[in-house]
Amino acid sequence: MGRRETRDATVKFIFSDDFSQVRKDMETLEERIDNFFRDYDGCEKKDIDMVYVKKVVDGTIEHSEEIDKLIKEHTENWSPERMAKIDMAILRVAVYEMLYMEDVPESVSINEAIELAKKYSHEDAGTFVNGILGGIYRSNK
Repeated sequence: MGRRETRDATVKFIFSDDFSQVRKDMETLEERIDNFFRDYDGCEKKDIDMVYVKKVVDGTIEHSEEIDKLIKEHTENWSPERMAKIDMAILRVAVYEMLYMEDVPESVSINEAIELAKKYSHEDAGTFVNGILGGIYRSNK
C-alpha cells in the first residue's frame, strides 16, 4: 500500500477516533490504532505503513492545539467545531505533514488533502480545504 492509501487510512482513523470517548477512556492510543487497523477495509495491517500512521497520529495529538489554532486562523466565519469532522481530520493530517514532516513536500500534503476532501466530504470541500491550507502555506513562508 502506498503513501496515498496509508494517508487515506490515517485520516479515517483520526476521524473515527474523534467520536469514541469510550475507547479513549478504555484503550491506549496504541491499542486504538492496532484495533482499528486489524481489519481495516479487508487489508492486512502489514499492507499499511504503520510507521507513518503512528507518527502522524501521535503528532496530530501532540500538536493538536497548534494545528487547530492554525486552521482556525485561516478560516473565515467557521470555527473548527462547526466544520465537518472529516474535513478537520483531513486538515489536521495535512497541517501536521506541512509543519513537521520534511520528507513530504507541502504541495503534496495540500494536493492529497484536496483529493481526500473531494472523495469524502461535500461538493465544495476541496476548495474549502485548499483555501485553508494555501493560507497556512503562505503564512509559514
